[in-house]
Amino acid sequence: MRASVDRALVVCALGTAMGWGSAAGAQAPQQQATTTAPVATAAAARPPSPARAEPWRALESNDPEEIQGAIRAIQRDHNYRAIQALGQRIEAGLPPRLLDAAVDALIAMGRGPGAQVLVRLTRHRRAPVRAKAAAGLVATRAPNARRELVRLLDDPSPVVRAAAARALGELGAAAAFPELLNAAQHGVPEAATVVGATATSFQAARLLPLIDEQRLDSLAPVLEAIVGRSDLPERSRQAIVARLVEVGSPGCYRLLQRFASALPEGDVVRQAAAAAVEQHTAAGASSEGGGQ
Repeated sequence: MRASVDRALVVCALGTAMGWGSAAGAQAPQQQATTTAPVATAAAARPPSPARAEPWRALESNDPEEIQGAIRAIQRDHNYRAIQALGQRIEAGLPPRLLDAAVDALIAMGRGPGAQVLVRLTRHRRAPVRAKAAAGLVATRAPNARRELVRLLDDPSPVVRAAAARALGELGAAAAFPELLNAAQHGVPEAATVVGATATSFQAARLLPLIDEQRLDSLAPVLEAIVGRSDLPERSRQAIVARLVEVGSPGCYRLLQRFASALPEGDVVRQAAAAAVEQHTAAGASSEGGGQ
């Protein structure tokens, strides 16, 4: 009998400790569940908006303002997936205003995943996009930028060829000197400007055997730029004058006359060009007089 009472007391004590015997204790778990359940339900009812969590998803919209906002968000966040999505959206087609904004955003981001998107855009169907991508590669310094720019020197569009030549000049034209020189000889004036402005004395010497009557017109802008540079050794500039005199065609003397007119007074190359023209003129006059 006593054992049964003891067991009952133990059970009662345990029940009191755990709240079994208390109305408040019995209601507490239910009340707690009642108060937390609405919070969980409300949170589940308001999932984060995909457009807010990933603003670049608005690129899929047909609303120009939403697309513009997505482009700005991509430029701000530099998210890799977003940049790839922007490249795909460009390739799928964008109106000109949005296309310009998208390419500008890629250029502004500089180095990073946007660089390879710009590389792909150098093959875009529209020439203005190819030209803009070529110019933008200078900011990205992508490892394959120089190779792509050299390829663009043969682009069907003169606007793209010009952009590629200028971009190569900004990247450092030494490695692309042969390709730029070839482009200059095939009617890309911007390539001629870059070659003339960046050629070293060694590269200037490599030009000398190319100077002949057939190629003179295409090389003339390069030669004028080199001769006008004060940072090159005097002997490199003088060698061009000597080669023109050696070829001796009327076009060579017309170019020498331009040197004599354009270079600063007191410049020794100007004096050499002027002397060569004067001597050639005197020789021609003497020849005509002897013929009479």
